[in-house]
Amino acid sequence: MRNTQEDLKKIAVLQKQVEEHKEKAGKDEEEAHKLLLAIQVLVKAGETTGDKIKDFVLARYGFLNDKVECVYRDIEKRVSEHVGEFVFVFSASDKHEGCTGFGGKLYYVRQNNLYLGILKKDSLVLNKPDNGCSFPTENFVCFEDSRKCKTIDKNLSEDSVKCGIWSKANFGLRLQETESPVNFKTIFRIAHRGKEEPSELVLKIGDEEVDGWFTEKNFIGLISVYEKMALKLGRPNEKFFKKHTHLR
Repeated sequence: MRNTQEDLKKIAVLQKQVEEHKEKAGKDEEEAHKLLLAIQVLVKAGETTGDKIKDFVLARYGFLNDKVECVYRDIEKRVSEHVGEFVFVFSASDKHEGCTGFGGKLYYVRQNNLYLGILKKDSLVLNKPDNGCSFPTENFVCFEDSRKCKTIDKNLSEDSVKCGIWSKANFGLRLQETESPVNFKTIFRIAHRGKEEPSELVLKIGDEEVDGWFTEKNFIGLISVYEKMALKLGRPNEKFFKKHTHLR
């Protein structure tokens, strides 16, 4: 027969130990947070850990995270391998429009934004972590919300990319998510009712990746927009566009 009194004593001891461990873990976590904040301040002031990607992640996010670092290490590697080629960012999100008065109904409008630049150097620009990383493009062309293509005379950066009404791109967090296909076969504004579709953020680096994305998506008018953007950058890929004339 079990001695329930002894069991109860053991339980009490174990529970006390658990609480002590929780208290110690809480203090350790607080101490680690203080140290991270101190290092973040130093890194932002110009100090370095000896690893520019780690410096960037610490300065921008205020924490250590291997998965986030891996995203930027992968981008850095791909940039170094494709100097002189295209870098492309696509973002899409829904926003509410319409009026509920007089029997009207709210609906969603899908906003698609495209950004295209040419890599001029073999490394990411990481000197402004609060604004995200930048690609060494010197300028880029954007096609936002079905408006005309326009040239922006600065590096293409995370901060340049619209992801909804208020949000900007965040590669470290968003590119870990699985890409989901857009349900609408057009690159232009389109209204729809029903549920709100998930937002998207896509990054392609190098001509092969960029050409592949445009070919795969096959939206109405998409290839024509790509051609106009490439022409504005002074780098028309005539062979590619002639091959895909039927998709314009």
